[in-house]
Amino acid sequence: MDSYSMKAKYKYEVAAAAGVSIQTFRSWIRERVESDDAAFIGYNKNSKLLTPAQIESLSRKYCIIF
Repeated sequence: MDSYSMKAKYKYEVAAAAGVSIQTFRSWIRERVESDDAAFIGYNKNSKLLTPAQIESLSRKYCIIF
């Protein structure tokens, strides 16, 4: 997946693509933030959108295919 060709997506869109509930998806994000993943530096939990770099990081970790 090329992060430059991807646009920002809403959290619920990425959760749906992964086939998980939004609550499960939030725990995945929390895990990435706690692991000091470079893509999640400066992450704001109140933001509704995820950046392409954040989506790519989650896609690699949890095998999400778009």
